[in-house]
Amino acid sequence: MASRLRQVPLPVTFVALALPVGIFLVFAQPPGQGLDENVHFYRVWTLTQGAILAPSPHGVSGGNIPQCVVDYFHRFSMEASRRGSFSFDQYWRTPAGCSSKPVFTAFAGSAVYSPVAYIPSVFAVGVLRGLHAPLPVIFFGGRLANLLAFVGLFYLAIRITPIGKQVMFVLGLLPTTLLLASWYSADPMTLSLAALGVGLTLRCCRSVEENRIAFFLLVLVLAGLALTKPTFFIFAFLLFLVPTTALGRQQHPFVLKAAAAVVILGCAGLWEFAVRNVLVAPIPLYGINSHTQRLYILAHPIGY
Repeated sequence: MASRLRQVPLPVTFVALALPVGIFLVFAQPPGQGLDENVHFYRVWTLTQGAILAPSPHGVSGGNIPQCVVDYFHRFSMEASRRGSFSFDQYWRTPAGCSSKPVFTAFAGSAVYSPVAYIPSVFAVGVLRGLHAPLPVIFFGGRLANLLAFVGLFYLAIRITPIGKQVMFVLGLLPTTLLLASWYSADPMTLSLAALGVGLTLRCCRSVEENRIAFFLLVLVLAGLALTKPTFFIFAFLLFLVPTTALGRQQHPFVLKAAAAVVILGCAGLWEFAVRNVLVAPIPLYGINSHTQRLYILAHPIGY
C-alpha cells in the first residue's frame, strides 16, 4: 500500500488532503467569524448587484445591503460575545422577520479590492441569489466556491511547476492557508494566483524550447494578481526571469517583457486610482490609513 501511495501524483494527493479539511472548515466555522468576513461578504453582495466601485457618501465606503443580511451577521457577532458554544443548527436559520429592505452598510476594509479577488464567490452568490436560495445557502455556497477555486488553482500550480512541487504542496496545506481559503476574503485568489505565477515562471525558466503559451499565461496571472492587491505589482518583474528561448523567434524579447510588465503595472495603477478616495480614508474600527502604509513601503523597500 505504501508503494502504491508513493506512485500517486503529488497534485492529486494535495487535492485529496485539501478538499476534506477545507470543506470541514467551510461548514464548521460560524458565519461571519472569519477575519473581517462580514465586510468581504458585503462587498461580494454588492458586486453581484453590479456595483464595481463602492459608493462613499460622507467619506465612508459601503453599499446597500438587505437588512436581513446585516441581521444574520449581527446575530453571530452577539453570540460570539457570550459564553458557550455556537449551535450548528443556527447557521442555517434565517433571522426572524427577515426584511429585504436595503440599508447602507459600511465596508471600507474590503471596498479597495477589485472584483478579480472575489470571482468565485461572486459567481456562486450571484447564481444562488438568482435562484432565490435561502440566505444561509447563499452564504455557504460562496464560501465553498472560494475553497474549490483555491484548491483548483493550487493544484495547477503544483502540477505545472517543474521543480519545488513539495514546497508548493506544503504551502497549500498549511492550516492558515486552508483557513483563509474557507471563508470570504480576498486572500484565496491572491495566494493561489501568486503560487500559479511562481509555477509558470519556473516552467518558463526550465524550458529549453519555445513556450510562449506559458509566458502569456504568466502575464495574465500576474495582471490578475496585481488587480487583487495592487501592491503585488512587484511580481511583474518575474517576467524578466523568463529566458529568451521560451519566447521563440522574438526579435525584441526585452521589449516584449517590458511591455507586458507595463500592462501589469497599468492594471495595478488604474485600480489604485479608481479607489483612491477609499485608500486615503482611515478604515473604521482599526484606524488603518492605506496612504501611510504606502509611504512606509516606499521608505522601507528592502524590509517590505
